[in-house]
Amino acid sequence: MSVARATVSASLLLAMFFSHPVVAQPPTSGLAFWINASDLNADGMANNPADGTLVGDPDGVNWQSAIPIDLGGTPTPVQGYAEDPAGYFPERAPMYVASAINGKPAVRFDIGTTSTDPVNNDALQFRAVGGGALDGYKMDVTKTYTAFVVEQYEVPSDGTYFSTVNPFSGDNGDLVRVRANGQLRMFSGGGFRDNTGLHAPGAGIVTVSNMAVSGGGAAPQEMWVNGTSIGTLNLSRSSTVSHNLSIGTPQGNLVGAGLFGYRGDIAEMLIYERTLSAAELNQVGFYLEQKYSLDTAYVASSLPGDVNFDGVVNIFDINLVSSNWGGSGPTGDANGDMTVNIFDINLISSNWTPPGNGSAVPEPSSWVLIALGGALSVWRLQRRGRNSPPT
Repeated sequence: MSVARATVSASLLLAMFFSHPVVAQPPTSGLAFWINASDLNADGMANNPADGTLVGDPDGVNWQSAIPIDLGGTPTPVQGYAEDPAGYFPERAPMYVASAINGKPAVRFDIGTTSTDPVNNDALQFRAVGGGALDGYKMDVTKTYTAFVVEQYEVPSDGTYFSTVNPFSGDNGDLVRVRANGQLRMFSGGGFRDNTGLHAPGAGIVTVSNMAVSGGGAAPQEMWVNGTSIGTLNLSRSSTVSHNLSIGTPQGNLVGAGLFGYRGDIAEMLIYERTLSAAELNQVGFYLEQKYSLDTAYVASSLPGDVNFDGVVNIFDINLVSSNWGGSGPTGDANGDMTVNIFDINLISSNWTPPGNGSAVPEPSSWVLIALGGALSVWRLQRRGRNSPPT
Protein backbone atom coordinates (compact mmCIF):
# COMPACT_ATOMS: atom_id res chain seq x y z
CA MET A 1 0.00 0.00 0.00
CA SER A 2 1.40 3.45 -0.89
CA VAL A 3 2.06 6.07 1.76
CA ALA A 4 -0.73 8.21 0.32
CA ARG A 5 -3.25 5.38 0.49
CA ALA A 6 -2.08 4.44 3.97
CA THR A 7 -2.55 7.99 5.17
CA VAL A 8 -6.01 8.21 3.64
CA SER A 9 -7.11 4.86 5.08
CA ALA A 10 -6.03 5.94 8.54
CA SER A 11 -7.69 9.32 8.09
CA LEU A 12 -10.92 7.62 7.17
CA LEU A 13 -10.68 5.55 10.35
CA LEU A 14 -10.09 8.71 12.32
CA ALA A 15 -13.05 10.40 10.62
CA MET A 16 -15.32 7.55 11.68
CA PHE A 17 -13.89 7.68 15.20
CA PHE A 18 -14.49 11.38 15.69
CA SER A 19 -17.85 11.38 13.81
CA HIS A 20 -17.38 15.01 12.76
CA PRO A 21 -19.37 16.51 9.84
CA VAL A 22 -17.54 15.99 6.56
CA VAL A 23 -18.86 19.15 4.87
CA ALA A 24 -17.56 22.58 5.80
CA GLN A 25 -20.28 24.23 7.85
CA PRO A 26 -21.14 27.86 8.65
CA PRO A 27 -20.57 29.27 12.15
CA THR A 28 -23.40 28.65 14.61
CA SER A 29 -22.76 31.43 17.15
CA GLY A 30 -25.79 33.72 17.03
CA LEU A 31 -27.54 31.58 14.40
CA ALA A 32 -31.24 31.95 15.20
CA PHE A 33 -33.03 30.74 12.07
CA TRP A 34 -31.94 28.19 9.43
CA ILE A 35 -34.10 26.64 6.74
CA ASN A 36 -32.62 24.29 4.17
CA ALA A 37 -34.65 22.77 1.33
CA SER A 38 -32.32 19.76 1.30
CA ASP A 39 -33.77 18.88 4.72
CA LEU A 40 -37.30 20.28 4.81
CA ASN A 41 -38.20 18.93 8.24
CA ALA A 42 -34.77 19.65 9.75
CA ASP A 43 -34.30 16.15 11.10
CA GLY A 44 -30.92 15.54 9.46
CA MET A 45 -32.21 12.59 7.44
CA ALA A 46 -32.70 12.02 3.72
CA ASN A 47 -36.49 11.87 3.82
CA ASN A 48 -37.69 14.84 1.79
CA PRO A 49 -41.10 14.48 0.09
CA ALA A 50 -41.60 13.67 -3.57
CA ASP A 51 -40.81 16.26 -6.20
CA GLY A 52 -43.80 18.57 -6.70
CA THR A 53 -45.16 18.23 -3.17
CA LEU A 54 -46.98 21.32 -1.93
CA VAL A 55 -45.45 23.00 1.11
CA GLY A 56 -47.18 24.96 3.85
CA ASP A 57 -50.32 23.03 4.72
CA PRO A 58 -50.72 23.32 8.53
CA ASP A 59 -51.74 19.64 8.50
CA GLY A 60 -49.27 18.52 5.84
CA VAL A 61 -45.69 19.14 4.67
CA ASN A 62 -44.00 22.22 6.13
CA TRP A 63 -40.57 23.81 6.00
CA GLN A 64 -38.99 23.75 9.47
CA SER A 65 -36.15 25.81 10.87
CA ALA A 66 -33.27 23.84 12.35
CA ILE A 67 -33.24 26.31 15.25
CA PRO A 68 -36.20 26.19 17.68
CA ILE A 69 -37.51 29.33 19.38
CA ASP A 70 -38.15 29.83 23.08
CA LEU A 71 -41.89 29.83 23.64
CA GLY A 72 -42.77 30.27 27.30
CA GLY A 73 -39.46 28.76 28.36
CA THR A 74 -39.86 25.71 26.08
CA PRO A 75 -37.78 25.14 22.90
CA THR A 76 -40.42 25.00 20.17
CA PRO A 77 -40.04 24.14 16.46
CA VAL A 78 -40.88 26.81 13.89
CA GLN A 79 -42.46 25.91 10.55
CA GLY A 80 -43.54 27.82 7.47
CA TYR A 81 -47.30 27.89 6.93
CA ALA A 82 -48.75 29.02 3.60
CA GLU A 83 -51.69 31.02 4.84
CA ASP A 84 -53.39 34.30 4.16
CA PRO A 85 -56.12 35.83 6.37
CA ALA A 86 -58.73 33.52 4.82
CA GLY A 87 -56.75 30.33 5.51
CA TYR A 88 -54.80 27.76 3.50
CA PHE A 89 -55.41 27.34 -0.24
CA PRO A 90 -53.64 24.43 -2.01
CA GLU A 91 -53.85 26.25 -5.35
CA ARG A 92 -51.64 28.99 -3.91
CA ALA A 93 -49.20 26.86 -1.89
CA PRO A 94 -45.47 26.93 -2.72
CA MET A 95 -44.01 23.72 -4.16
CA TYR A 96 -41.02 21.55 -3.25
CA VAL A 97 -38.71 21.05 -6.26
CA ALA A 98 -36.13 18.27 -5.91
CA SER A 99 -33.70 19.74 -8.45
CA ALA A 100 -33.94 23.51 -8.70
CA ILE A 101 -30.65 25.38 -8.14
CA ASN A 102 -27.81 23.54 -9.86
CA GLY A 103 -29.29 20.20 -8.92
CA LYS A 104 -30.12 21.14 -5.33
CA PRO A 105 -33.65 21.25 -3.87
CA ALA A 106 -35.61 24.45 -3.31
CA VAL A 107 -39.11 25.66 -2.54
CA ARG A 108 -40.70 27.32 -5.57
CA PHE A 109 -42.86 30.43 -5.35
CA ASP A 110 -44.04 30.57 -8.94
CA ILE A 111 -47.46 29.32 -9.99
CA GLY A 112 -48.50 32.34 -12.05
CA THR A 113 -47.85 32.01 -15.78
CA THR A 114 -48.07 35.64 -16.90
CA SER A 115 -47.48 39.05 -15.40
CA THR A 116 -51.23 39.61 -15.28
CA ASP A 117 -52.09 36.30 -13.62
CA PRO A 118 -54.14 37.27 -10.53
CA VAL A 119 -53.32 34.11 -8.53
CA ASN A 120 -49.88 33.70 -6.99
CA ASN A 121 -48.28 31.83 -4.12
CA ASP A 122 -48.98 32.68 -0.53
CA ALA A 123 -45.99 33.49 1.61
CA LEU A 124 -44.64 30.97 4.10
CA GLN A 125 -45.07 32.51 7.52
CA PHE A 126 -42.84 30.90 10.15
CA ARG A 127 -44.90 30.13 13.21
CA ALA A 128 -44.33 28.05 16.32
CA VAL A 129 -45.72 24.53 16.09
CA GLY A 130 -48.75 24.41 18.38
CA GLY A 131 -48.56 28.14 19.05
CA GLY A 132 -50.85 31.00 18.19
CA ALA A 133 -50.97 32.97 14.94
CA LEU A 134 -48.52 35.56 16.29
CA ASP A 135 -46.10 33.06 17.89
CA GLY A 136 -43.15 32.47 15.60
CA TYR A 137 -39.66 33.54 14.60
CA LYS A 138 -39.59 37.33 14.69
CA MET A 139 -37.22 39.96 13.34
CA ASP A 140 -37.63 43.58 14.36
CA VAL A 141 -35.76 46.86 14.60
CA THR A 142 -34.52 46.12 18.13
CA LYS A 143 -32.29 43.31 16.81
CA THR A 144 -29.03 43.36 14.94
CA TYR A 145 -29.08 40.66 12.29
CA THR A 146 -27.25 39.27 9.29
CA ALA A 147 -29.25 37.17 6.84
CA PHE A 148 -28.20 34.97 3.91
CA VAL A 149 -30.66 33.78 1.26
CA VAL A 150 -29.86 31.40 -1.60
CA GLU A 151 -32.48 32.07 -4.26
CA GLN A 152 -33.06 32.43 -7.94
CA TYR A 153 -35.77 34.46 -9.57
CA GLU A 154 -36.91 33.66 -13.08
CA VAL A 155 -39.63 36.21 -13.83
CA PRO A 156 -38.80 39.88 -13.15
CA SER A 157 -41.44 41.36 -10.87
CA ASP A 158 -41.74 43.72 -7.96
CA GLY A 159 -42.11 40.82 -5.58
CA THR A 160 -41.32 40.23 -1.93
CA TYR A 161 -39.20 37.31 -0.84
CA PHE A 162 -37.87 38.33 2.57
CA SER A 163 -40.27 40.13 4.85
CA THR A 164 -41.35 40.89 8.39
CA VAL A 165 -44.54 42.52 7.20
CA ASN A 166 -47.26 40.46 8.81
CA PRO A 167 -49.76 39.33 6.15
CA PHE A 168 -52.48 39.30 8.82
CA SER A 169 -52.05 42.94 9.83
CA GLY A 170 -50.00 44.67 7.13
CA ASP A 171 -47.97 46.61 9.72
CA ASN A 172 -44.59 47.96 8.64
CA GLY A 173 -41.37 46.03 9.03
CA ASP A 174 -38.17 45.26 7.19
CA LEU A 175 -38.80 44.18 3.62
CA VAL A 176 -36.72 43.14 0.62
CA ARG A 177 -38.13 43.02 -2.91
CA VAL A 178 -36.71 42.14 -6.30
CA ARG A 179 -37.78 44.83 -8.74
CA ALA A 180 -38.48 44.20 -12.40
CA ASN A 181 -35.16 45.84 -13.31
CA GLY A 182 -33.16 43.66 -10.91
CA GLN A 183 -32.74 46.27 -8.19
CA LEU A 184 -33.15 45.15 -4.61
CA ARG A 185 -35.35 47.52 -2.64
CA MET A 186 -35.96 47.80 1.08
CA PHE A 187 -38.69 49.27 3.23
CA SER A 188 -37.96 52.65 4.82
CA GLY A 189 -40.31 54.96 6.71
CA GLY A 190 -43.49 53.73 5.07
CA GLY A 191 -42.02 53.62 1.56
CA PHE A 192 -39.29 51.95 -0.48
CA ARG A 193 -35.68 52.81 -1.25
CA ASP A 194 -33.61 51.13 -3.93
CA ASN A 195 -30.03 49.97 -3.88
CA THR A 196 -27.86 51.12 -6.75
CA GLY A 197 -26.53 47.63 -7.50
CA LEU A 198 -28.49 44.97 -9.35
CA HIS A 199 -29.27 41.31 -8.82
CA ALA A 200 -29.50 39.69 -12.25
CA PRO A 201 -32.02 36.88 -12.81
CA GLY A 202 -30.70 33.46 -11.91
CA ALA A 203 -29.23 31.87 -8.80
CA GLY A 204 -27.37 33.87 -6.22
CA ILE A 205 -26.62 34.54 -2.56
CA VAL A 206 -28.24 37.68 -1.18
CA THR A 207 -26.89 38.92 2.16
CA VAL A 208 -28.44 41.65 4.28
CA SER A 209 -26.83 43.17 7.38
CA ASN A 210 -28.96 45.43 9.55
CA MET A 211 -28.08 47.36 12.70
CA ALA A 212 -30.50 47.51 15.62
CA VAL A 213 -32.51 50.65 16.30
CA SER A 214 -33.70 51.26 19.84
CA GLY A 215 -37.26 52.60 19.72
CA GLY A 216 -37.34 53.01 15.96
CA GLY A 217 -35.57 55.62 13.85
CA ALA A 218 -32.87 55.20 11.24
CA ALA A 219 -30.08 52.66 10.91
CA PRO A 220 -27.70 51.54 8.17
CA GLN A 221 -28.48 48.40 6.22
CA GLU A 222 -26.03 46.90 3.74
CA MET A 223 -26.73 44.34 1.05
CA TRP A 224 -24.46 42.03 -0.90
CA VAL A 225 -25.12 39.87 -3.97
CA ASN A 226 -22.75 36.92 -4.30
CA GLY A 227 -20.29 38.55 -1.92
CA THR A 228 -20.17 41.95 -3.64
CA SER A 229 -21.72 44.92 -1.87
CA ILE A 230 -24.43 46.67 -3.87
CA GLY A 231 -24.94 49.50 -1.44
CA THR A 232 -25.69 50.73 2.06
CA LEU A 233 -28.85 52.64 2.88
CA ASN A 234 -29.83 54.50 6.02
CA LEU A 235 -33.32 53.18 6.53
CA SER A 236 -36.01 54.69 8.71
CA ARG A 237 -38.40 52.38 10.52
CA SER A 238 -41.94 53.58 11.05
CA SER A 239 -42.86 50.68 13.31
CA THR A 240 -41.19 48.80 16.14
CA VAL A 241 -43.82 46.07 16.18
CA SER A 242 -42.38 42.56 15.87
CA HIS A 243 -43.99 40.14 13.43
CA ASN A 244 -43.36 36.60 12.25
CA LEU A 245 -40.88 36.21 9.44
CA SER A 246 -42.35 35.49 6.00
CA ILE A 247 -40.68 34.46 2.77
CA GLY A 248 -42.41 34.73 -0.57
CA THR A 249 -45.21 37.25 -1.01
CA PRO A 250 -48.05 37.85 1.46
CA GLN A 251 -51.38 37.70 -0.36
CA GLY A 252 -52.17 41.24 0.74
CA ASN A 253 -49.37 42.44 -1.56
CA LEU A 254 -50.63 40.60 -4.64
CA VAL A 255 -53.11 43.18 -5.87
CA GLY A 256 -52.77 46.46 -7.72
CA ALA A 257 -49.90 48.41 -9.24
CA GLY A 258 -48.28 45.40 -10.90
CA LEU A 259 -47.31 43.66 -7.65
CA PHE A 260 -47.29 40.19 -9.13
CA GLY A 261 -45.49 38.45 -6.31
CA TYR A 262 -42.07 36.89 -5.99
CA ARG A 263 -41.48 34.27 -8.66
CA GLY A 264 -38.52 32.06 -8.07
CA ASP A 265 -36.90 29.42 -5.89
CA ILE A 266 -35.56 29.71 -2.35
CA ALA A 267 -33.14 26.97 -1.32
CA GLU A 268 -31.65 28.04 1.99
CA MET A 269 -31.80 30.89 4.49
CA LEU A 270 -29.68 31.62 7.55
CA ILE A 271 -30.29 34.47 9.98
CA TYR A 272 -27.78 35.50 12.64
CA GLU A 273 -28.89 37.83 15.40
CA ARG A 274 -25.57 39.63 15.43
CA THR A 275 -23.15 41.37 13.10
CA LEU A 276 -20.73 39.01 11.38
CA SER A 277 -17.09 39.86 10.80
CA ALA A 278 -15.73 40.01 7.27
CA ALA A 279 -14.15 36.59 7.80
CA GLU A 280 -17.46 35.14 9.01
CA LEU A 281 -19.38 36.66 6.10
CA ASN A 282 -16.90 34.97 3.80
CA GLN A 283 -17.15 31.69 5.72
CA VAL A 284 -20.93 31.47 5.34
CA GLY A 285 -20.81 32.69 1.75
CA PHE A 286 -18.16 30.18 0.73
CA TYR A 287 -20.11 27.35 2.35
CA LEU A 288 -23.16 28.31 0.27
CA GLU A 289 -21.10 28.83 -2.87
CA GLN A 290 -19.65 25.33 -2.64
CA LYS A 291 -22.95 23.71 -1.79
CA TYR A 292 -24.89 25.27 -4.68
CA SER A 293 -22.06 25.49 -7.25
CA LEU A 294 -22.36 29.27 -7.55
CA ASP A 295 -19.94 31.81 -9.00
CA THR A 296 -19.28 34.35 -6.21
CA ALA A 297 -16.64 36.63 -4.73
CA TYR A 298 -16.25 34.39 -1.67
CA VAL A 299 -12.91 32.62 -1.25
CA ALA A 300 -11.44 29.73 0.70
CA SER A 301 -10.21 30.27 4.26
CA SER A 302 -7.18 32.55 4.63
CA LEU A 303 -5.78 30.14 7.26
CA PRO A 304 -3.78 27.54 5.28
CA GLY A 305 -5.09 24.06 5.93
CA ASP A 306 -8.35 25.20 7.56
CA VAL A 307 -10.58 23.51 5.01
CA ASN A 308 -13.64 23.36 7.29
CA PHE A 309 -13.45 27.07 8.25
CA ASP A 310 -13.60 26.57 12.03
CA GLY A 311 -10.60 28.82 12.74
CA VAL A 312 -8.16 26.04 13.64
CA VAL A 313 -6.21 23.41 11.70
CA ASN A 314 -6.78 20.01 13.28
CA ILE A 315 -8.08 16.47 12.80
CA PHE A 316 -11.44 17.69 11.52
CA ASP A 317 -9.68 19.18 8.50
CA ILE A 318 -8.05 15.78 7.94
CA ASN A 319 -11.53 14.25 8.05
CA LEU A 320 -12.80 16.64 5.39
CA VAL A 321 -9.85 15.89 3.10
CA SER A 322 -10.21 12.13 3.52
CA SER A 323 -13.95 12.28 2.83
CA ASN A 324 -13.30 14.02 -0.49
CA TRP A 325 -10.13 12.14 -1.45
CA GLY A 326 -9.38 12.12 -5.17
CA GLY A 327 -11.94 14.81 -5.91
CA SER A 328 -11.34 18.08 -7.73
CA GLY A 329 -12.36 20.31 -4.81
CA PRO A 330 -13.06 22.88 -3.68
CA THR A 331 -14.21 20.92 -0.60
CA GLY A 332 -11.12 19.34 0.96
CA ASP A 333 -8.69 21.01 -1.45
CA ALA A 334 -6.43 22.71 1.08
CA ASN A 335 -3.73 23.90 -1.33
CA GLY A 336 -5.95 24.96 -4.21
CA ASP A 337 -4.46 22.67 -6.87
CA MET A 338 -7.92 21.28 -7.76
CA THR A 339 -7.02 17.81 -6.48
CA VAL A 340 -7.65 16.42 -3.01
CA ASN A 341 -4.59 14.32 -2.23
CA ILE A 342 -1.53 13.82 -0.01
CA PHE A 343 -0.31 17.37 -0.62
CA ASP A 344 -3.40 18.69 1.17
CA ILE A 345 -2.53 16.44 4.12
CA ASN A 346 1.00 17.84 4.08
CA LEU A 347 -0.29 21.44 4.12
CA ILE A 348 -2.57 20.70 7.06
CA SER A 349 0.28 19.07 8.96
CA SER A 350 2.55 22.07 8.33
CA ASN A 351 -0.05 24.52 9.69
CA TRP A 352 -1.36 22.45 12.61
CA THR A 353 -2.86 24.60 15.38
CA PRO A 354 -0.82 24.14 18.58
CA PRO A 355 -2.67 22.84 21.67
CA GLY A 356 -4.18 25.69 23.67
CA ASN A 357 -5.05 27.70 20.53
CA GLY A 358 -8.49 26.25 20.09
CA SER A 359 -7.36 22.71 19.26
CA ALA A 360 -8.12 19.92 21.68
CA VAL A 361 -6.97 17.10 19.42
CA PRO A 362 -3.59 15.36 19.07
CA GLU A 363 -0.62 17.09 17.48
CA PRO A 364 0.59 15.82 14.09
CA SER A 365 3.23 13.58 15.65
CA SER A 366 0.49 11.79 17.56
CA TRP A 367 -1.96 11.33 14.73
CA VAL A 368 0.77 10.26 12.33
CA LEU A 369 1.46 7.31 14.66
CA ILE A 370 -2.26 6.57 14.74
CA ALA A 371 -2.38 6.84 10.97
CA LEU A 372 0.50 4.45 10.50
CA GLY A 373 -1.07 1.99 12.92
CA GLY A 374 -4.41 2.20 11.13
CA ALA A 375 -2.79 1.84 7.73
CA LEU A 376 -0.84 -1.20 8.91
CA SER A 377 -4.05 -2.83 10.12
CA VAL A 378 -5.73 -2.20 6.78
CA TRP A 379 -2.69 -3.54 4.92
CA ARG A 380 -2.67 -6.73 7.00
CA LEU A 381 -6.37 -7.29 6.38
CA GLN A 382 -5.86 -6.87 2.66
CA ARG A 383 -2.92 -9.33 2.61
CA ARG A 384 -4.93 -11.82 4.64
CA GLY A 385 -7.74 -11.56 2.13
CA ARG A 386 -5.43 -12.07 -0.83
CA ASN A 387 -3.69 -15.07 0.77
CA SER A 388 -6.90 -16.80 1.90
CA PRO A 389 -7.85 -19.90 -0.10
CA PRO A 390 -10.95 -19.55 -2.26
CA THR A 391 -14.21 -20.85 -0.78
